[in-house]
Amino acid sequence: MDKNAVYKTNSFYWDTNGNDFLGAIVLPFYGSFVSEEKCQLFGDVSGKKGVFIFSWSHPIHKCVVAENNMLAFNKCYFDESWYSLSPDLAGEGVLTLSDRKLSTYVNALSKAGFVIEQMIEQSDDEIMQSRDDNSDFAKKAKMLPLTFVIKARKL
Repeated sequence: MDKNAVYKTNSFYWDTNGNDFLGAIVLPFYGSFVSEEKCQLFGDVSGKKGVFIFSWSHPIHKCVVAENNMLAFNKCYFDESWYSLSPDLAGEGVLTLSDRKLSTYVNALSKAGFVIEQMIEQSDDEIMQSRDDNSDFAKKAKMLPLTFVIKARKL
């Protein structure tokens, strides 16, 4: 897929629809059911310089669906091909994404001169209980990671 086309498509989507998702993906939350308040990855950042913390959808989450009160694989974990989707319920806007393996992220960080200090995959039980959410999404979070967070620093 053409990188410029992906950039143009995704930029347009985030410029027009991005604010609708920001409540769930900005600090203090790293994504669904993971928070900075619980993880305390930042600590005191006074005078610090390449600490790099990021989060994204866990690649295994995109491979599994909830069906008949069971989790089933519907996509190969190793498939990193590009695909397009419309993330909002109204079907407005399109994003072009690629689900990467965890090793792809780790190797990219290493190649760029980073060392990983910490990685978080588990969902926070307190957050899940406080939302009283019995959706398939919450059920998945009890069985496998939906989000991963990496704290790295430049060597």
